[in-house]
Amino acid sequence: MSNKPKMSLTDHLKTADDLAIARKHLTQAFVRVHEYHNVSSKLMKMFGKIFLIFKSKPWRELRNILDKEFCLEANEEQQFENLGFIYYELDGRYKTLVEKGLISQELTDQGDEED
Repeated sequence: MSNKPKMSLTDHLKTADDLAIARKHLTQAFVRVHEYHNVSSKLMKMFGKIFLIFKSKPWRELRNILDKEFCLEANEEQQFENLGFIYYELDGRYKTLVEKGLISQELTDQGDEED
């Protein structure tokens, strides 16, 4: 058992935001690079391997573990109904960050696919 403190609701919200930003921006970079390089190029093959993490078992497991921890914390603070499954609504979280002006609208031009 770890003696480290558990993540707070704020920590979970920030982590979900970070994951949403990372996923969105990596997707956009993949799409942008693809405009200039063939799928069969070495660069696109490397990029594709990295991009595929969002369809992988480790990505699902990461979100499952974080979501379980978040649900326990949110239930303790009676906030789950207000917040929902934050690690499974990453596109929505990203859009909210844009709407709040925390991310530039210019950064949101491509890569809107949610898994």
